[in-house]
Amino acid sequence: MKRFIAYVLTVFTCFIVGCFNHDNNEGTSSKVLFEQPMPVGFETSGWSFFLGYDEIVGEPTIIYMKLYAKKGKFVEKISRPCDMNKLDGIVIKTSDEAVLFLRLFTTTNLYSIFDEPRAIEQQPESIKVIRQENGFEVVRKLIMALPEKPHGYPVFEFHEEVTFDGKYRFISKKHLAYLPFDTFPFPIIL
Repeated sequence: MKRFIAYVLTVFTCFIVGCFNHDNNEGTSSKVLFEQPMPVGFETSGWSFFLGYDEIVGEPTIIYMKLYAKKGKFVEKISRPCDMNKLDGIVIKTSDEAVLFLRLFTTTNLYSIFDEPRAIEQQPESIKVIRQENGFEVVRKLIMALPEKPHGYPVFEFHEEVTFDGKYRFISKKHLAYLPFDTFPFPIIL
């Protein structure tokens, strides 16, 4: 936890000071990545993960933070768990690593930068991990970030698979309940 807090402070310091790594791509857009890689807790075989944003030449810069994976000169935007399937060399050896892989997308600090699932874990202690022939099936409860009127925040039980070679597969989700609107489960980021 201390490493993650230190990382978040480093990212915001870099944002204020402007210590960015501009990685130009072909065409008119470039990816602006923070210089400090983000620790992920599983083997990445040379892939590093960075927060950053897309910058389009000739347009005003509006910063929408995203996650990027970088290996050498190759940069891949990670918007949802299945985008990790494009990265060769990710290795998931243990059930803890499988959970860390999935939590990358649902932590209270990062859930909002992803397109999917846009959720946080409701009860991290209730996660169930089932070892399978080619990886791990993870069962967890997620609170969706977008409330549904008039009910509140939907809570789902997600069944997901993370293979030993770092591939993601959504299996199913089951609606469990709604959290009322006055139980705001998401952090307010200013």
